Amino acid sequence: MENLKFLSDITNLLLNFDSSKNVLNELTHSLAKYLSSEVCSIYIYDENKEMLVLKATYGLNQASVGNVSMLPEEGLTGITFSSGDYQFIANATKHPKFKYFPGIGEEPFNTFIGIPLKKQDETFGVLVFQFIDNPENSNVLKMLLETIGNMISGFLKNHIMLTSNIARPQNYDEEMVLQGIPISEGISIGKPVHMVYHFLDDDSKVKDVEKEEERLKYSFDKTKNEIMTVINNIDSGNLRIDKEIFHTHLMILSDGSFRDDIFHHVLNLGRSAAYSIRHVSDKFIERFKKIDDPYLKERAADIEDVCNRLLKNLGVIERHISLEKESIIVSNQLGPGDTASLDLSKVKGIVTENDGQTSHMALVAKGMGIPAVSGIEHVIDITEYAKDLIIDGYEGKIIINPSEANRNKYLSMQSQVQISGVTIEKLPREIVCHMGRKVYLGANVASILDADKAQDLGAFDIGLVRTEIFYLAEGDENFNVDAQKKIYQSILSKYTKGPVTFRLLDVGADKMEKYSVKEPNPAMGLRGARFLIKNENLLETQLEALLDLDDSRVKVLVPFVAKPEEFYRIKDIIRKKAEKMRVSMPPVGVMIEIPSIAFALEKLDEEADFYSIGTNDLFQYFFAADRNNIQIFSNYKILSECFMNFMEFICNKLSQTGKDVEICGEIAHEEEILYRLIEMGYSKFSLNPYLMSKASELIIDRCKQEN
Repeated sequence: MENLKFLSDITNLLLNFDSSKNVLNELTHSLAKYLSSEVCSIYIYDENKEMLVLKATYGLNQASVGNVSMLPEEGLTGITFSSGDYQFIANATKHPKFKYFPGIGEEPFNTFIGIPLKKQDETFGVLVFQFIDNPENSNVLKMLLETIGNMISGFLKNHIMLTSNIARPQNYDEEMVLQGIPISEGISIGKPVHMVYHFLDDDSKVKDVEKEEERLKYSFDKTKNEIMTVINNIDSGNLRIDKEIFHTHLMILSDGSFRDDIFHHVLNLGRSAAYSIRHVSDKFIERFKKIDDPYLKERAADIEDVCNRLLKNLGVIERHISLEKESIIVSNQLGPGDTASLDLSKVKGIVTENDGQTSHMALVAKGMGIPAVSGIEHVIDITEYAKDLIIDGYEGKIIINPSEANRNKYLSMQSQVQISGVTIEKLPREIVCHMGRKVYLGANVASILDADKAQDLGAFDIGLVRTEIFYLAEGDENFNVDAQKKIYQSILSKYTKGPVTFRLLDVGADKMEKYSVKEPNPAMGLRGARFLIKNENLLETQLEALLDLDDSRVKVLVPFVAKPEEFYRIKDIIRKKAEKMRVSMPPVGVMIEIPSIAFALEKLDEEADFYSIGTNDLFQYFFAADRNNIQIFSNYKILSECFMNFMEFICNKLSQTGKDVEICGEIAHEEEILYRLIEMGYSKFSLNPYLMSKASELIIDRCKQEN
């Protein structure tokens, strides 16, 4: 009866989903959960490539979907495909046909089950399950899985047809307009050039550990030399990219926990160098990707970039790209290492699937004045046969094979765009706008290098230190008072020009393994102030580190406050801690990022020493819309009247308090939004240090126009 109910659930799943991407993800998840398997994957045979391509997975690295492929006779999946028969293989890693791909995050699974996907006796794909434990090889299991295979086969063949979820042009010359997320402004017309990493076969087990250790050392040394070469090229002026990014990569490469863990897998567990690099990198990446903050999520790209360099230098992945004049880069995601390796003089535009507005690609594109758009699903497949592309970096659109009318329209727009080549190396202490208004720019920092950048630019203050980034790097067990104090002191010693605001840990229970609880909606769950109140010991540990600094420049910011009582409670804990330690009470502020608190500002006035408006979250909670969700992004704009009216409402309320108010968020680098906020009365802005020069330039240029 249980099996019949499950088959009924699968049938309903297939009938009720009209997006093949969603249904395949949901399908692999449901199948894995029902069978208690660690991995469930779907491979489809691509007739053009003559390869089996990974199309969906639960349990493997999602970045490998569409990027991992194998010959139809390769590996255990190939046995299933070429034979067209059900396969149950125990001790799979010892099978002579076993193949391991370092880029897909495979564990040493013991049992492999393959079910051929067929239509009219033609095998066109394989459904794969992988188990750490050994399930019983029974006829009941075989019958159930073959039934599921038949159901999925009909759905795939008749409704998806391999890649019908991808909106390809009907013919190679047809024009197609696709909506994405604007990353860097500008208009670009050029030829698409695809940047794709291909995973090569590599065994997860090794016989000669010493030889594998030598391979690993070679890869680390070569990767370090490559990164140093990039830094030297930046210093010599050959690359207009912030070298701090690559100093971060050097730090990752030499980080004891990262490097030692990789070598431990090789020396003590007998794993291959490729497996060890990928496995350990994925653990670190997962820590960063769990956090809601888009800036912190993007930091996972640093580790991914280092990982790809190491794997490339091992010879287990390769990348093919050939740039010509007027090239438009098309990629799933563009890391800083990828960008640094390109001849950017030939790059006229960038289109990606997964880069965010605070990614390294975004910073480089904006800094270089290269139009860029992201959020285009299946961008590599869609543009596979495109002859020409237009990027509209203002609206976040791309046009594949543009018509003559559209080409002329965008050529005209392109000729009207005036690109400023001026880069401000040092920020003015204050910028005086028309009517005598003064504007101050501060920095949001998530690393010691960010603080160094803020110092070099002359930032007015550090408006936000994202202390959670250091927790994610250190891990729960290592995030003690001494470790925190050392980090905070380093930031204060690097940046000496003004106040430094440390935001208390803004993470939820789902991000902290020791306190882990399951929540149906973590973004609106136990996080920020709520989490700190519930876990007072953790809060006191952080406060002890901050208060022991005994630096008059230190300010403390309370995140994710929904009602005044939450702020009162935390400030009372800070006050008692300061009294106990016999140190001065630092200024304590409220972060306005939940709309409800904006309607209780009068109650906060006596206790709050300053205010910071977290526009990234405030915007999303105001509209209940994720800014990086392509399906809804175009429906909600920051410049919309309702959101701007809300920002003006907050400004008017806070102006009556006479206390410091700072706008914190990346919206401050967009000209129209920035200037609209200045006109309302906001004067202090804190943003990514790599965007500060651009913001300063925008304000100065606009002030000149006004005068």
